[in-house]
Amino acid sequence: GNGDGAFQAPLAFVVGNPRSVAVGDFNGDGKPDLAVANINSNTASVLLGNGDGTLQAPLAFGVGTNPISVAVGDFNGDRKLDLAVANFNSNTVSVLLGNGDGTLQTPLALLVVGTSPISVAVGDFNGDGKPDLAVANHGSNNVSMLLGNGDGTFQAPLAFSVGAASPFSVAVGDFNGDGKPDLAVANFDSNTVSVLLGNGDGTLRAPLTLGVGNGPTSVAVGDFNGDGKPDLAVANFNSNNVSVLLGNGDGTFRAPLAFGVGAASPFSIAVGDFNGDGKPDLAVANFGSNNVSVLLGNGAGTFLAPLAFAAGTNPASVAVGDLNGDGKPDLAVANLGSNTVSVLINTSTVTATPPDTTITAAPPARSNSSSASFSFTATEAGSSFACQLDASAFALCVSPQSYSGLANGSHTFQVRATDAAGNTDPTPASYTWTVDTTAPDTTITAAPPAVSNSSSASFSFTATEAGSSFATATEAGSSFA
Repeated sequence: GNGDGAFQAPLAFVVGNPRSVAVGDFNGDGKPDLAVANINSNTASVLLGNGDGTLQAPLAFGVGTNPISVAVGDFNGDRKLDLAVANFNSNTVSVLLGNGDGTLQTPLALLVVGTSPISVAVGDFNGDGKPDLAVANHGSNNVSMLLGNGDGTFQAPLAFSVGAASPFSVAVGDFNGDGKPDLAVANFDSNTVSVLLGNGDGTLRAPLTLGVGNGPTSVAVGDFNGDGKPDLAVANFNSNNVSVLLGNGDGTFRAPLAFGVGAASPFSIAVGDFNGDGKPDLAVANFGSNNVSVLLGNGAGTFLAPLAFAAGTNPASVAVGDLNGDGKPDLAVANLGSNTVSVLINTSTVTATPPDTTITAAPPARSNSSSASFSFTATEAGSSFACQLDASAFALCVSPQSYSGLANGSHTFQVRATDAAGNTDPTPASYTWTVDTTAPDTTITAAPPAVSNSSSASFSFTATEAGSSFATATEAGSSFA
């Protein structure tokens, strides 16, 4: 069944200055835990999960200066999760190997990368089965690639320009379908995303830059239209929206679609199926509104209107995981302003009842206009609509829906609603009307003689179109009636 994508009021857990959050099982008990980068206390914290949505007191571990991003991987091959932390003001990455009990070892060394590393991601970029690191460097406008040796150490970084200003976030995906991981980088000051295709040996090709919204701060990967090709979702801090770029499967992307988040300063974005319909949805942490927006996907690359859920103060990062073991994805949010992590438990309920769709305004049954406008509603608030004219395919639309340039003849308009849970009206509302913009020809079939001695006259007449009405005038200059 499909759910509504709802979440409980947040549970708050105190931690130090959280700027980034990630999910992993750090003590091997099968219950997801959280890892947090604390930007002002120069630590990373692990909060062990109890399996019911609550968390234990944080354990803090020293890292570099101003840790700003955290990622999870098994960097030494011992099947225990480790952490990689980007340290913004020391231009380094800290790797903390996990002991498997929720504690972490002292970093082996600070790995020097570019200037102001702001985001770190994990992938196997040279195909050797050992996890590597990709780091977006905000100050040097490049990406550092650190190839892993499989023992927790890494090779010297390789630098690749992103071709844009102020990279802010990096994500991993195979954008050209060659089985080799690629990178997508959100560039804050250039209002772009850079796509760097991987060669499979740890090197990257020259970037392809794609325009998005204003001030992109976060990028995530998902298949939003169900074609098997990875797409991109980007949170735009300054334009208060999300850009969705559908992938062509060859490393290129279509022009972005914009979706408002209904809140201020979206800062972080994550992907999950929050209503259980098998279609990926988006969760966006809104730094300026102290909440999270959930945009439910319809599986066609577009999204329903956002649903808002409270978080802490200045949420800067959002991550997805099943934190209470009920099989539904929950949210973890790092709140920089309140020094807390919020846990939002998914309460999505099963519903199988589709909405009913009603056409509330339409053209007359016979119209002499080549344009038409329709208004419509659904029985469930928040529903989206798809419209069809004649034999065309159903396409997303909003009320009122207008058409122009219609040909003469019969036309049929249909509209169907889809609710927030993904249920679609199986019997679309339908209306058929006729467009006739051609005037009929009129013929007088019987009349008095041209010269008559009678004060009365009778006329018979016909028109070329059945059902026509007539108006007559009997004197020159008189009006028709």
